[in-house]
Order: sequence, then C-alpha cells, then structure tokens
Amino acid sequence: LTIAALDFTSVTALNLSGTVYKELGRYDDALAHFEKACSLADGFAPARSNAAMIKLLRGDWENGFHDYEARRFDPNVVTPRTDVASPQWDGSDLDGRAVLVLSEQGFGDTIQFCRLLKQLSETAGRIVVEVQPSIRQLLATLDADIEMIDVGDVPGAVEVVAPMMSLPYFLGVTAEAHISGAAYLHPGELKPEVAALMPAGEGLK
Repeated sequence: LTIAALDFTSVTALNLSGTVYKELGRYDDALAHFEKACSLADGFAPARSNAAMIKLLRGDWENGFHDYEARRFDPNVVTPRTDVASPQWDGSDLDGRAVLVLSEQGFGDTIQFCRLLKQLSETAGRIVVEVQPSIRQLLATLDADIEMIDVGDVPGAVEVVAPMMSLPYFLGVTAEAHISGAAYLHPGELKPEVAALMPAGEGLK
C-alpha cells in the first residue's frame, strides 16, 4: 500500500498519510494532510492533535497548544482520570479556588510542565498535583505551594480539574519568552549506586 493509493476523502486515511509524512520529516505535507482531515471532520481529534505536534515543533505555540487540547478526545492518547466530579478548568481566573492538576503520559511531561505550577499558584487557593511516585522527591524541590498525591489517589475537595499538559494553553503561554529559562527543579546528590555508573568526570546533562 502506498500513500498515493489511499482514499483522501477519508479522515482516517488522511491522518495516516499525515503521520507517515511526519515520520519522514516532511512537515509541510504532514500538516496539509492533518488539516485536510480536520476540514472534513472538525471533531476528528487524532488529526487535530497530530497537527498540533507539528505546530509546536515549529515554534507556533499559540496554535499548537490550542490544537493539542484535542488530545483529550483522541482514543489513541492515554488520557487522565475522569472519576473526579469537579468541572474542567476553562482558564478563567481561579480566584482562590482549589484545583487538581492531573498527571498525563510519562515522567518527561510531568517534569516539563510542572514549571507552570508556580504561575498557577498566583491565582489558585490550593493546588493538588498528581505525581508519579518515582519523581515525587524531585518535584518536592519545585518553588511552588503544591500538595502532591499519587496518581489515582483521592484529592480531597477541589473545585476544578486541569490536565497537566493543558496548563500552557490555559495560562496563555504562546512563546518561549513567556517562560523562564532558570532552573526550577533541583535534584539532590546522586545515590552511590547511580554515581558509580557515571563515567569519570562526567555529570548529568
């Protein structure tokens, strides 16, 4: 089966061909196919979230983070828990409300996006964050007033819920200038068994 043989009136085929082009590094072609799929079915979340990844890769944070909200409706993406009754935060002023920030996907995503919790704390009255146990000690060094719970634990009373990877969109992060380049996590000394694995004279990079 070749790309040329696909039915380009099918959103599934367009999403597939776009994915192939993305893997080949042909981002213009990939984005064109994803956008075509979205034009045929605006609610087709897989193509919208795939288009978002291309836009973010190119530095178009404003449209990229906006479109990446579609991942929450993409059956191919692992989504956060849905058993918390509180409504989804819509990005409005929290005005002292308590918010539960839900863990998404892997360790890297939590480490990357937890930097925004300090900004979130400027308007939230209480922040409860789901954190994978393996990196809980690392996130404890974050300069933000947060309460950490394990993924899936009962958060107590919260008024709104926000997926971790939705924070850039809701907080209006549209360019690299909107985030600080300063260190925001501070790992402690390496355990001896880990240090022994490091080449002489080399540190973590």
